[in-house]
Amino acid sequence: MRSDTVVFWDFDGTLAYRKGGMWGGALRAALGQVCPELDQSKVDISSQLKTGFPWHDPDTPHIHLCEPEAWWRYMQGILANALVKAGVRECEAVACAEIARREYICPSAWDLYDDSIPALSAIAKTGARHVILSNHVPELEWLASELGMAPYLSGVISSALTGYEKPNLQAFKIGLQFAGNPARAFMIGDNPVADVAGAEAAGMTGVLISRGVSATGGRVISHLSDAVILIGS
Repeated sequence: MRSDTVVFWDFDGTLAYRKGGMWGGALRAALGQVCPELDQSKVDISSQLKTGFPWHDPDTPHIHLCEPEAWWRYMQGILANALVKAGVRECEAVACAEIARREYICPSAWDLYDDSIPALSAIAKTGARHVILSNHVPELEWLASELGMAPYLSGVISSALTGYEKPNLQAFKIGLQFAGNPARAFMIGDNPVADVAGAEAAGMTGVLISRGVSATGGRVISHLSDAVILIGS
């Protein structure tokens, strides 16, 4: 393996997962604190979280949100609005959105897949470098470190701090430039559009991790141990 090989990784759904659910899960945890008497089975949050997030419009740069507090102010507005549309009173929705920030990034709410560290370790032994490239929160680097990934990473790039969400070509160009424009670049993720198609448009090798979900076409792996073989070949 040449030392100028870099493996870019998506984060959630690829290396890690949030045990209580993603944004909807964080909002429900917050709602349980603000409105403990509320019957949450009657509150449809998930259907209100399908638009408005920066990565729902990846063709549009979000440079104005690159400062962490600006990003979170925007996101808390989206989250509060989702709750209001779901029937929660505005004052309570705003309080929930503030709590959801803490809930979402709490390390104890996240876990790594069993194959994540073994794959990172095995690939690193070949001389390749690892960089996380994800549509995520400003605190992603800290979160990855809290989950024990720091020793294996050369860097962490979050769209919240760059203003470009995958599959925007610029998101991958930023990653490649950060890594020194390596001769070989792989992108491993669970989204065939944002991760695979976006990476291949940037001249990278896209790899889809399916984790048991039926998927066809291109380079598809079901376990990260398969990535060790693929990258080492």
